[in-house]
Amino acid sequence: MAKLFPVAAGLILFLGQAPVRPQTNPILNAGFENWTAGKPDHWAYAGITWIKPSSTIRFEGASSVRFEVPAGATLPELRQTVSVTAGGVYSFSCRVLDENPAGAVGLVISWFKGSDYLGKYASSPRSQDQAGWQEIAVRERQAPPDADCCRVSVKTYKTDTLSGGYLYADQSMLSGDLPLSVHMGCLEAVPVRDGIEIRWSTESEVGTCGFNVLRSGTDETRFSAVNTGLIPSGGDGSARTDYRWTDRTAVPGVGYRYALEELNRDGDTLFLGMVYGMREAAGAMPDSPLFIGGFPNPFNPAVHIRFRLDPETVSRGVRFEVLDAAGRRIRTLRDGLARPGENERIWDGKDDSGRIVPAGLYLVRLAGPDPALPSLKLVKVE
Repeated sequence: MAKLFPVAAGLILFLGQAPVRPQTNPILNAGFENWTAGKPDHWAYAGITWIKPSSTIRFEGASSVRFEVPAGATLPELRQTVSVTAGGVYSFSCRVLDENPAGAVGLVISWFKGSDYLGKYASSPRSQDQAGWQEIAVRERQAPPDADCCRVSVKTYKTDTLSGGYLYADQSMLSGDLPLSVHMGCLEAVPVRDGIEIRWSTESEVGTCGFNVLRSGTDETRFSAVNTGLIPSGGDGSARTDYRWTDRTAVPGVGYRYALEELNRDGDTLFLGMVYGMREAAGAMPDSPLFIGGFPNPFNPAVHIRFRLDPETVSRGVRFEVLDAAGRRIRTLRDGLARPGENERIWDGKDDSGRIVPAGLYLVRLAGPDPALPSLKLVKVE
């Protein structure tokens, strides 16, 4: 495999090289022990007209939750929203005792980015009015690459329009962030002459068949593969392997988010990280001796700044400065650093004191004896 170039013009994402530790259960009041004003703390519900704790029929602990499955077309649902890690692998389980003779109960994981719905997984099979406690689960489902929370739901199905029934639930559990078969080194998106080159390295691979490069649409919420065939794995074991693949369909001047997906020998897929990239617009780096540009713009938290200088300007000395909207200099990145030709710097969104600057308009300029040096307007967002 080709060696990675040392100069990156895309956002670099360094990923942990150690296996991910399983997280503790993020569901609050998971055993339905705590109640306030007749409602289970931290849980919401819909379509339920009657709900209360049960201290006599419970799987373990002091109580379970018992709620009525009413006759009619309404499908009752008990739910809670918790934070998740984008691309993490999660399982949701719960103990249920089903006294709804005409229906069934199942579990659902619904993924969200903020309030934007990204999709869901439902448990299969569902319980079907059997005696005693049963465990039902949604096993090892992966959060989308931009998800930040999920809604876990205990939900009934096929409610009898005449009789209704009761459902007990106890000891809900969300576990996730399973160890990955690939330990990543770095991931970056670099604009090149004919597109955007995705470069990544793996520190180890176990059972990997290959990779897909996923790209978001213009709304930056849905991802789909842009490679026409699986990018084959080049390593197995603990040796470092470097990869590169070029997206030649990227539109110049348009920013994209890319996600790297692994396919393993069991047929499972895992998201390995995300990165932002933009193909240079026509004339973005013109053949002029002086130029400055940056991306992403708007940015948060950091921005890559590319500029070109001629030998004469470099010999006279330049400074790389950031000014706020009022024209005050808040950051000097480094003096005497530029060299003739193309250069790149990263501004981390901080001032000279190391404080993170607020959202707003900023001016990046190359300052020196020549007052005609170019400048760049940047917008930082929350």
